[in-house]
Amino acid sequence: MVRGAGAPLDPVRLRAVREAAGLSQASLAERVGTTRRQVIAYEHGRERPEVTRLAALAAAIGCGVADLVAEGALPEGMAGLRVRAGLTVHAAAAAIRERLEEDIACSRPVLAAAERGVLPASWRPPAARAAVIDAMSTAYAAEKTEVSAAWETTFARPGSATEEAPNRRDKDPH
Repeated sequence: MVRGAGAPLDPVRLRAVREAAGLSQASLAERVGTTRRQVIAYEHGRERPEVTRLAALAAAIGCGVADLVAEGALPEGMAGLRVRAGLTVHAAAAAIRERLEEDIACSRPVLAAAERGVLPASWRPPAARAAVIDAMSTAYAAEKTEVSAAWETTFARPGSATEEAPNRRDKDPH
């Protein structure tokens, strides 16, 4: 049984990339601030690192996050760009928010909902869309074309909500 809720780490890729970089398990663990035992658990597929640890592993080896996860395992759309950048939803929201004007919302809940396909009201105007895409491009170290494509994928998914859900409780009329 695999422990952890991180992106599906490909244990074979992790080991191959680590070895290609000339790093031992112990030296990788030291660079990341963990134990050799933890690196072994990752390489044997017993545990999955959270996104920040995955990003730390990639940085310590000198590769990208996408090089360490199973082929096609990154989420589609904006969530995939965020994970590829090695950011949690909280960290990504903060990085995006600092690049936006006050009237464009970007908190952890707003970004999490957006990644599920709920287009925030403050992101709908064309100028706001452009500002969010610019901010994501910088925060995720991604090309604007990649962010635009991820935007289209995220908000065009079948079953995704393009309008914000009303904030109300359904009451039993009886």
